[in-house]
Amino acid sequence: MTKFSLLINLEAQPGKEADLENFLISEFPQQNSNHTMAHVFAMRTGKSTYGVFDTFNDDNNNSTLRTEIAAAIFAKASEFLIRQPFCQQQATRH
Repeated sequence: MTKFSLLINLEAQPGKEADLENFLISEFPQQNSNHTMAHVFAMRTGKSTYGVFDTFNDDNNNSTLRTEIAAAIFAKASEFLIRQPFCQQQATRH
């Protein structure tokens, strides 16, 4: 059972939508092999908006800064995004 999740909301700069989408597609084969994450998904939520959703099995890797996909997104933020990514982190309650 996954215990933690992280949602990163992204908004592409005008004209950078395809670049952001291609970047996310190129990152996912690497990230899906990361065994600390239970699942990682990217989605297009609007004309220029995207989301990345990760789930984790333990709290050792739930920090935004510890996930490789989030670090890669933050590193490219000024190149592709209107503003810094907005992250929402949630712990599963039992």
